[in-house]
Amino acid sequence: GKQTKHARHRTLFATVLSLIASVCFGLAITGEKYLLDTIGAPTYALIGIGMQFLPLLFLALYYNRDQFKHFRKSKFRNRVIIMGGVRAGAGLLFILSLIGANNASLIGMLSGFKIILTTLLAVILLKELTFIKRKLLASCIACIGVGLMLW
Repeated sequence: GKQTKHARHRTLFATVLSLIASVCFGLAITGEKYLLDTIGAPTYALIGIGMQFLPLLFLALYYNRDQFKHFRKSKFRNRVIIMGGVRAGAGLLFILSLIGANNASLIGMLSGFKIILTTLLAVILLKELTFIKRKLLASCIACIGVGLMLW
């Protein structure tokens, strides 16, 4: 019915956004490697963090200003700090892997494992069971694809 049609449109819109994000990530990985070779890791980290933080802060303040009230709760604040630390750690490890491997295509390809892990964790932790067979099959195919590229 009407609800199913709306859900399909939302999923299609989200899929298009995800594809655009994938293109942006591909450009970002290549650009990050270039910048790391040109200006060095410390300068890039400072600029990169600032370039990500400022727009997000403005968006959060503009669209969801009332959401900041949740930070008064220590449980919520601790979770945000932990997840922010995990995300920052992942970013640092990614930058270090780009520097160490000196091969943006290899590191970009290996970062594809996050697709597989995200799918599995979403099923286990978030109970996202919609299209579970399709998701698990796609994860297996992604594993095979990454394996073939490394072979």
